Amino acid sequence: MGDLYQPPVMNTVTNVTTSTLAPTVANSGTLYVLDRAAGIAVTLPSIDSGEIGTKFRFLLKTTVTSNSTTIKVPSASETMLGNAVVQSDSSNAALAYKASGTSDTITLNGTTTGGIAGDVIEVVAVSTTLWMVDAVTSATGTEATPFSATVS
Repeated sequence: MGDLYQPPVMNTVTNVTTSTLAPTVANSGTLYVLDRAAGIAVTLPSIDSGEIGTKFRFLLKTTVTSNSTTIKVPSASETMLGNAVVQSDSSNAALAYKASGTSDTITLNGTTTGGIAGDVIEVVAVSTTLWMVDAVTSATGTEATPFSATVS
């Protein structure tokens, strides 16, 4: 793997209230505060070999109450690898879900898969086709994995 892309440290915080978000490589290092109860569709950027190391963090400020907040890779040739630690509302137990080799989407529906105010997701491009995911979320009801393969 060559040298990791080292974008300037931005330490930028951006509040998002729109229904879609398409961060660019130039925004690497940004913390996006997702503030929309009707959910936000986030599409990650395509990564060139010189941009490996691009990183975004997402904080849910508002619990999703309709639709879902999704974070997706930009094409079917890309995937996610990593984990989501989910706090159960009924037992305060921590449940863990792993992104499989085909996962390309994180879905936070406001209940069973997360999407509660305070949830944090970090994604880092580790190659031109792979995003590392580290998520800490809360869920209600019968908890389920937030990972799936939906990008075609």
